[in-house]
Amino acid sequence: MNALTFEDFTVTFAARNGSSSPVRGVNLHLAKGRTLAIVGESGSGKTLTGTSALGLLPDTARTSGRIFLDDNPIHALSEKELTSLRGRRISIIMQEPMAALNPIMTVGRQVEEGVRLRSDAAELDVRQKLADLFREVGLNDVEKYRSAYPHEMSGGQLQRVMIAMALARDPEVLIADEPTTALDVTIQRQILQLLSNLQRSRRMAILFVSHDIAVVAQIAHDVAVMCNGEIVEYGTVEDVLRRPRHPYTRRLLASHPEGRPHKTLLPISPNDRSPAEPKRPENGPAAIPAPARKPRQVLRTSGLEVVYSKGRINKRSFVALRGVDVTLNAGETLGIVGESGSGKSSLAKAILGIAPVTAGHVELFGKRLDNLPVRERAALRRRCQIVFQNSASSLNPRLNVLQLLAEPYLLHAKPPAGTIEKSAGALLEEVGLPREMLNRYPHELSGGQRQRVNIARALASDPEMVICDEAVSALDISAQAQVINLLLTIQRKRRLAMLFISHDLQVTQHVSDRICVVKDGAVMEEGPAQSVFSPPRCAYTRNLVAASPSLHGPDGPAPGMPAATVRGRIAERNASPRA
Repeated sequence: MNALTFEDFTVTFAARNGSSSPVRGVNLHLAKGRTLAIVGESGSGKTLTGTSALGLLPDTARTSGRIFLDDNPIHALSEKELTSLRGRRISIIMQEPMAALNPIMTVGRQVEEGVRLRSDAAELDVRQKLADLFREVGLNDVEKYRSAYPHEMSGGQLQRVMIAMALARDPEVLIADEPTTALDVTIQRQILQLLSNLQRSRRMAILFVSHDIAVVAQIAHDVAVMCNGEIVEYGTVEDVLRRPRHPYTRRLLASHPEGRPHKTLLPISPNDRSPAEPKRPENGPAAIPAPARKPRQVLRTSGLEVVYSKGRINKRSFVALRGVDVTLNAGETLGIVGESGSGKSSLAKAILGIAPVTAGHVELFGKRLDNLPVRERAALRRRCQIVFQNSASSLNPRLNVLQLLAEPYLLHAKPPAGTIEKSAGALLEEVGLPREMLNRYPHELSGGQRQRVNIARALASDPEMVICDEAVSALDISAQAQVINLLLTIQRKRRLAMLFISHDLQVTQHVSDRICVVKDGAVMEEGPAQSVFSPPRCAYTRNLVAASPSLHGPDGPAPGMPAATVRGRIAERNASPRA
């Protein structure tokens, strides 16, 4: 029996220049006790489809078709009737916990609000229910977490709070909207395992929305592939991921770096006309060969230590890096992998001179930063640039693309005024964007386009080294492939040294020449990208590799990457979705 059904469901928005339908003719059947994943690129209509089941649509939206919860039609319910269903029969885990939670309320109070809505339970019953929920989602130190504020908790802990909040009224259907985005692989594995366990113990149906096909392979029974508002392929996870029929599904799978030859361009959308990507040979993707010149060292850290002070009142300190020794040559990519809080970003900040180096030293282009006067140190920064993780927050929303790209020119090169627009336009073309985008603002660009602007801005000062700090982690699989291709091509063209920081082992292995594995601020393991994971020498690396989601399921890993130990229910084929 189906817990949630969409029948020919369409969402339309009226506009001055006509109407648009970001969701069209959707037919889905979510069976009780199963997980149905909706997968697709950003803007495909995944989230809009999921939130439609709760009636959480803008006032300007118009719908047609039908939605059933069990056998009860809910598409035409009033707001009052929908409110009575939300949380009690159908609930949702939002993508961004920090945006969904009230920053000035403890998480305990926020979860208790949901419990109180359930009934007229006594205060003691509410506190007991909260304790039971926290333990069920793995927050076992109940009193500690009950009194914590959102900013005092890690990303994985916040996601557990969101799950507890969604379960407070014992719903029959749970909608999980990108619940593992931006989490490192070990926390991601824990959240996926938690959702699987909760589903089995509660017999819930889960509608899982994601852009990550490898994650979907771990948790879903059934998969619906969405493109431009329509379901283009639908079936069991085994059928869709192993025997894809639709070209769009095949392209999404091909865009994933797992199993791809090292440092080759990934297959992408035929609609992507990026001039930064050279024409591929007829027999496969274009390879990016390693530089043949004698390597020139551009970075060396020796015994690097970074210690952060907790504050003026609390004198305790936190050691972010301890005795880190790394080197990087011109034209080479060094991958830095590890869990959240392992010290990856602190290493980037120390290299850029924006983190407190308490011991050891950083040497850039043959010069020790601690021995340089301020002016010379600033000049070195022009030669070393960074691409940040969050493409939206790292761009000033008040400036258009031309103004954003003009800043580094004005700061470092100080060119004649008439040449800035021409140079900025050339940069845009180099990163695969048309010159017409110079007049656009960040909110008018997609995530992939914003990240290309970030890369263009980093290239404006003509650097010799670029630090990519989780530069592709927030992008969908197609945009990720495009940005990876762009980075590989630009690196070859400009002979850039690249420090690639990521929690995604497969992406890092694909783009890197060497990889360092970092834990608690120390380098645990280092080696060539093609061999450091096969097999890993230390237990920590083995755990990271085991947690990394794989497209291959029970049949084994991609070459050079052991299979993930968390495989979800890819082997359970008891039932198929109804078409």
